[in-house]
This record gives sequence, C-alpha cells and structure tokens, in this order.
Amino acid sequence: MTRTRNLHAAFVSSPLAMITGCASPVDMMGVYFPGWLVAFIVSVAASYAFIIWLGSRPAGKDLADSGLFFVGLVASVALSVWWVCFSHF
Repeated sequence: MTRTRNLHAAFVSSPLAMITGCASPVDMMGVYFPGWLVAFIVSVAASYAFIIWLGSRPAGKDLADSGLFFVGLVASVALSVWWVCFSHF
C-alpha cells in the first residue's frame, strides 16, 4: 500500500516539478509567480483588448470573431512578452 502511494506521489509531482523547475520567479506583492504564467496572463489581457478594438472596426469583425486568430494572438504575445521580459539573455 505504501509503495503505491509513493509511486502515485512521484507521478503526480514529477510533471509539476518539470513545469516550474526552470521558471524565473516574479515577485508580486510578496507572492512569487513563474515568469511564463505572468506572460500568459498579460498576453490574454492584451489580446482580449486588441480583439475588442478590432471588433469595433467594420473591416475587422470577421477576424475578431475567429477563435483561431485569438489563440494565435495569445501564443505570439505570450512568447514575445516572456522573451522580452523574462528570458535573461
């Protein structure tokens, strides 16, 4: 019984350790967040604001309604924000 618990704990904690192992922590009001999470949140907010702005334009309505465009925009903005702010090159 103990062996299966230890094995289960190892399988559960291994992916979590891999995700946060190489992340550069960002301090926000005393709480540390990984840099990729901050970049993702910033990119979702910026992409949503851009989609709302684009939707108010008559020529951009079809593009603003596309879910694939939003996902691509979020991914590109998130990678750009992470690369500029957190890559430490």
